[in-house]
Amino acid sequence: MKRFMFVLMFCLLVVLAACSNDDTTNVEQEERVVAVETAEVKEEDFILERVLYGRAIPNQITPIILPLAGELTELDVSNGETVEEGDRIAVFSTAQGSTTVTAPADGKITGLQASEGDMVSNEEPFATVADTDVMIVEFAVTAELQQILTKDETYTVEVANEEFPATVTQIDFTPDDSGLYPVQATVENEENIILPGMVARITIPEQVIEDTLLVPTQAVVHENDEDFIYVVTNDKAEKRTITVLETGSDTSAIEGEIEAGEEVVITGQLTLSDGDQVDVKEEE
Repeated sequence: MKRFMFVLMFCLLVVLAACSNDDTTNVEQEERVVAVETAEVKEEDFILERVLYGRAIPNQITPIILPLAGELTELDVSNGETVEEGDRIAVFSTAQGSTTVTAPADGKITGLQASEGDMVSNEEPFATVADTDVMIVEFAVTAELQQILTKDETYTVEVANEEFPATVTQIDFTPDDSGLYPVQATVENEENIILPGMVARITIPEQVIEDTLLVPTQAVVHENDEDFIYVVTNDKAEKRTITVLETGSDTSAIEGEIEAGEEVVITGQLTLSDGDQVDVKEEE
């Protein structure tokens, strides 16, 4: 009798424990809601861009060389001053008398180092006149990019935190000492925002895929040689296998059973499983 009662109590405890585990599991399943952020799938051209850096130089630099050495007696300009062709620059006292020097071209005075009373040689430029209304951006590219670039093509260049259209005017077909191919592009600079020597950042489209589906690169999950994303439908995560056509730092071009306008998970996707309940949060 005692043995029977012991067995009966043991079985009862096992049943209660099993029910308790089932209840806990059900609660956990009911309570599993994953917080995620999403982004919209777009259908646009995918452009993979290459960013290069170069320097801005004046379109033209004209030296001012004295016909004869002499003493600088009058100086009418200073560095950075804008002059027009024919403007008086300075007066010198030479062995043949007083000589007036005028600007040989329109532009800005640069490289001026002499002051009134100084003796100035005629073997080196007294100063230069730089045409800064049009600037040249010099940069160098690999052989692969050299094949992509086209003369007279216009790209976007960023200088001093402002963007300008830059037109390619020269593409060298022989590399320099670094093995890269020099390229020049011209930029209109009428407001003189770009100064000589400034760093220029030029963006070149390296590859284009037309009319493709685009998702944020961070939305793509790679696992067991498979690429997939999670699409949110009725507050549930739906796993969909995709093919990645090209990947950029921010955006990837994909193919798969997905449509433009659907919402894909961009944060929280690494903890998701197919069918999980999700709580979509606004991106901070």
